[in-house]
Amino acid sequence: MDENPNQSNEEDLSAQRRETRHVLEELRNYQGAQIQLVTSRQVNLRE
Repeated sequence: MDENPNQSNEEDLSAQRRETRHVLEELRNYQGAQIQLVTSRQVNLRE
């Protein structure tokens, strides 16, 4: 076994950071879509 435990931990953390970044991007996209929907509904109500 030639894998360094610290290297394994760093790889785990790196993978977790990538996954967290992906989830945050998805949340941001979802929030943006929700804001657009609410705004378009408000515009439609005014017309």
